[in-house]
Parts: sequence; C-alpha cells; structure tokens
Amino acid sequence: MTAGEIASHFKHSQPTVSRHLNVLKNADLVVDQREGTYVVYRLNTSVIQGWLSWLLDKFGGGSSNEQDEE
Repeated sequence: MTAGEIASHFKHSQPTVSRHLNVLKNADLVVDQREGTYVVYRLNTSVIQGWLSWLLDKFGGGSSNEQDEE
C-alpha cells in the first residue's frame, strides 16, 4: 500500500504515516518500491519469518514427542 492508502485507515496525516514507515524501513521491517509516481510499502516477510522461527526455537511450539507423552 502507499503511505496515503495506509494513512486513510488511521487518524494520522499522510506525512506522519510516511515518517513512521521510514522508521520501519530503516529497521528492515518494511520494504518500499517505486511504482510510477507512488511508493508502495510491503512487509519484509523474511524478517517476520526469522522472528517467528526464533520465537518457536526459544519458547517451543510443541514437538511430536511431547504430544505423544501426554
């Protein structure tokens, strides 16, 4: 979505949303791509997948052995 499209879902202005998107971009949580005169923002799913993998490793998701023992 563009910053304007995202801003339309919130009470904040488009420039405020753009600044927040820039913070997320600098944190590598979103990626942007110019499409004509617009900049489209997308989640960086590889970072999200890595984070979810870390959570499962850290806190466990339950293994088949644990389920068999119950």
